[in-house]
Amino acid sequence: LLSMGGDKHLLTIAELTDAQKAMVQQVREKFPDFSEGDILGYLQYRNWDVAQAELQMHTTQGYRESYAPTIADIAPFMLSAPGCAGPDGCQVLLEDMKGGVLCDNEGRMIVLSIGMCHGTTAEMLEQQAYVCR
Repeated sequence: LLSMGGDKHLLTIAELTDAQKAMVQQVREKFPDFSEGDILGYLQYRNWDVAQAELQMHTTQGYRESYAPTIADIAPFMLSAPGCAGPDGCQVLLEDMKGGVLCDNEGRMIVLSIGMCHGTTAEMLEQQAYVCR
């Protein structure tokens, strides 16, 4: 389980009370593009304060909608290094063969990282943002 500081851990859907499951559903209705796992993380981080979790999710959603790197931004990182048959570091989403992407049991996208991502911190974040769009 992921540490959230102190003795807290990230709960799974199976560990939730009925009231907590209702909160997840309530938030999911307002934010259908967020995975159940993401919503669960926001709620837990905000100590099950739905209003605070929704505010944070709204901020995240705004950032995701306003920040859209293009393939032109990412292309320099997809080139093969001299003497290599392919890129030495890139990230890809795994497709589910139904028009979507594969997700884990908590609804989070599965990203395959091939080799080591490289670039500045901002460039690596840009690569990650491109993959997740």
